[in-house]
Formats: sequence, structure tokens, C-alpha cells
Amino acid sequence: MDEPSICPSNGWRLGGFYAVVAYLPSPLSDFVNSLRKELVPGCRLRSHVTVLPPRKLTAPTDRLVAGFAEQLSGAQPFEVQLSGVELFESTRVAYLSIGEGRNELLQLHRQLNRAAFAFNEPFPFHPHVTIAQEIGPGEVGAVLEAARRQWREFSHPRRFCVETLSFVRNVDPDTWEDLSECSLRTVSPLQTA
Repeated sequence: MDEPSICPSNGWRLGGFYAVVAYLPSPLSDFVNSLRKELVPGCRLRSHVTVLPPRKLTAPTDRLVAGFAEQLSGAQPFEVQLSGVELFESTRVAYLSIGEGRNELLQLHRQLNRAAFAFNEPFPFHPHVTIAQEIGPGEVGAVLEAARRQWREFSHPRRFCVETLSFVRNVDPDTWEDLSECSLRTVSPLQTA
């Protein structure tokens, strides 16, 4: 099962795509951001778990922001544990797999992928944290070895609580802007843009 990353160099070259993500907290985010920059020079994305993969949506942005909070009704915070370094072989995307919290992410995806957010996704949804993509065929082994070594050496907790989701929009080939945040505790939108 493959899923594209939302890094700009992975086919999402036009603006106007929307997605929902859960950003990783520090120090986990610092590690993943640093690893990603090493493995994918030039990638400026904040480390995240994608909950709703990039999609073209036709509703007005203000209606989407309002609908974002509505569709999260009843969602509660939950723990996510990052596991090992894996590879989507057909797309050569390296990622950190998700152990605990995977079922909750699948449920959130089902809950959000309807109404104005519905989209026929090109890949089955597979929760993960992307760490490298567009890996050349001859570079896969070295990238995976480097990522696995650094992941083994990471000495901080590999767990975090998903308490907030962010609704984001791609505005140009390498820029995503946060449109709204939604706290899973209160399920109320917090405008950010």
C-alpha cells in the first residue's frame, strides 16, 4: 500500500491542494526535520502525519474551514507511536511506520474523507511519517541504512499525543500554509491564516 507524501517534489506541483495533518512535537519533530533535510535536501516541510492526503477541493475555503471542525465532531486525542523505517517500494518513499494509534488515524481519515472533503485517492490510506522520497533506484539501500541507523540512535520518546489537527493548503510548488487548527479536545476551529 502506497501513499504519496505532500512534499512538493512528489507530484503535487500545482497550488490549490488541501490536506489535513498532525504535526509532530519536539524533540521528535526536530529529529525528523533534520533527518528529512539530510535525506531530501531542500525539503522545507514540517514533520507530520498526514490524516487526509492532498486533494483538489471545489468548495470555498471558508466553507471548508468550517466543515473541517464539524467533521471532527466527537474525535478525541490519542497516542501515536512511531515504529521502524520502512519503504513504499513502488514510489520509493521512505517513512516511519506507525504502531499504536494507527487505527485511530484510519478512523479519522474515514471521518474526514466525506462531504466537501471527499476525494477518490490514488492510493489506499496508509498512516506514516515520510522521511525521504524521490530516492534514486541505486540509492535506496544507502538511504534506508542511514535512516535506520539514525532512528536506532534517537534517544527520545517515539510517542506523542495527537491533540490538534491542521487543515493546510498548497499555495505554490514548495509551500503549504496552515488555514485552521482544530483541537480534538474541544473540536473548535482556530483560524491561523
